[in-house]
Amino acid sequence: MFLPLSGKTRESFFFLLTNYHIHLIFSERLLLEMPDNKIATRAVYFDETGKRVRTKKEITGEDGAIRRGCTVIPKGEIYEHHMFTTKDTFFKSKGFLAEVKELLPPKPKPGIDMAVFREMKELLHRLRKCASEI
Repeated sequence: MFLPLSGKTRESFFFLLTNYHIHLIFSERLLLEMPDNKIATRAVYFDETGKRVRTKKEITGEDGAIRRGCTVIPKGEIYEHHMFTTKDTFFKSKGFLAEVKELLPPKPKPGIDMAVFREMKELLHRLRKCASEI
């Protein structure tokens, strides 16, 4: 139900009725029963940009120390952890959009809602009149 807002004109109220939209929050991915962990079978090296490199030589400086920003994951450690499935493409399809639109209430029609607005305005006027007589 729409109630008149103080200081709002009929035109701005009409705008409130025509700005009909919805924010739909849903999950495109499902939680895996068992997380998928990738375990390093040998030492894994990453450079400063996060790219995987083959050998330790590629990330060591001239002094033989590992350069700042490079990382080493030792053999046997977890280097990737997946908790969710891949995205379901159904949620990007037109079929999903059509299905959601069926669940929504019909779009309000300005003529009918303006009649409700006028009825509410008259009712409020009568209530104020009765309250002032008491």
